[in-house]
Amino acid sequence: MTVPKNPGQFDQFVRLRDYQSNHSIGLPTRGVVVSPKVARILHVQVGDQIKIRVPNQKKVQVRIAKVVTNYAGNVIYASPSAYQRAFGHAPNFASVLVKTDHQPSARLTKRWMSDNDKILGISLMADQAEMIQKMTKQLGPIVMIFIGLSAILSFVVLYNLNNINITERLYELSTIKVLGFYNREVTLYVARESIILAIIGILAGFGLGNLLTGYVIRQAETNNVIFPLTIKPFAYLVAVLLMVIFNLIVVYITHRKLQKIDMVAALKSND
Repeated sequence: MTVPKNPGQFDQFVRLRDYQSNHSIGLPTRGVVVSPKVARILHVQVGDQIKIRVPNQKKVQVRIAKVVTNYAGNVIYASPSAYQRAFGHAPNFASVLVKTDHQPSARLTKRWMSDNDKILGISLMADQAEMIQKMTKQLGPIVMIFIGLSAILSFVVLYNLNNINITERLYELSTIKVLGFYNREVTLYVARESIILAIIGILAGFGLGNLLTGYVIRQAETNNVIFPLTIKPFAYLVAVLLMVIFNLIVVYITHRKLQKIDMVAALKSND
């Protein structure tokens, strides 16, 4: 739980943004502000009550005023006035937020602790950022595997659909070829359905893809770190281009296969 001594200077160290609107907010005079992971673990939202216990104090109920964007750590923020209303006394400040021009070395932080016995520990934001970056880098190969498997699956499904379509409609396709349709017209006759289905799949995939990505990201979260659902427009463009390329490849294969249809044998079949 973080309670700043001077709320007016708090935004110089921690910028609070609403989790839904991403707008900057200040610490409320009533209620507390929590990080998204706290809200998820406790299954609460803005307006709900939660119980808080600080060391050597009894539990008190406080209202959640805001849920703020915070991807690392489970944090509760409160203003001094909100803390005093909840616990009945002013907070005891035990930590100091410090900005440095350069990243302190491990040797320097140890010297600070040895020179001042009141310092119990030093936590560097750069170390936390480095830990999160390592976690996100580990997700990179997993994401590439998902993309590769999805691309292969899409191609296989498209190819099988066209292959089944030709096999089941062999008599019909042979008939229209006998009636004088050119090879390109016969190919378009078959491929038109695949193209329409691909367009519907692309449009539906924009929404369903977001849901699936959100589910995968939710499963990859830990108790202290969450990952935001951020999909750039370039990712949508790549997905559309892959589907277009796969469709063109399948249409080409279909065109070559339709040229080899034995019309006489197909029309002589018992069907």
